[in-house]
Amino acid sequence: MPEENEGRPGRQVVDDDGIVAWVAEHEDLDPGDVAVVLRIEFEYMVATGIATGPDIEFRYYQPGALGGAPRSVDTLRLAQDAQRLACVPIEIGLRVLDGELAFLETRGLA
Repeated sequence: MPEENEGRPGRQVVDDDGIVAWVAEHEDLDPGDVAVVLRIEFEYMVATGIATGPDIEFRYYQPGALGGAPRSVDTLRLAQDAQRLACVPIEIGLRVLDGELAFLETRGLA
């Protein structure tokens, strides 16, 4: 079960096979911020049909709110959404998403 991120009420920490810890360490970021940005990205991808998987509980987007959104990952939009939805500064959001790409590259997935 996800645990609350201290100092950030209502924000859940989700660790997906070490990516949160890896990005936090390599980008020198708070793991809570990393988890939130990655969660927002995942919700966006599921809501727009980029990703599929088990039904999820949307925490940041309202189901159906992204109808008509492009089926591509726009890092600036996601960073802006992270700021608007979870108070993560845009600069931090962009660093998280860059770090995620670096993580995927180290695993041969990007």
